[in-house]
Amino acid sequence: MVPAAVAARDDQGASAVEYSLLVAAVATVLVTVAFAIGLFSRSTYDSTCTNLADHITTDEATNCP
Repeated sequence: MVPAAVAARDDQGASAVEYSLLVAAVATVLVTVAFAIGLFSRSTYDSTCTNLADHITTDEATNCP
């Protein structure tokens, strides 16, 4: 059996859990930022494509998604 004084100092498991939670939080923020940038990029692309299509009279304008 482990003495109580040794068990009280053994906080490696708690540290691992804290680091895991920190890594999960950072990953969540990174994924959220990546999706936000993707949505912004898509919106900008669609807007640019629409503006170009409005000013182009050839058949190439119909290739915009």
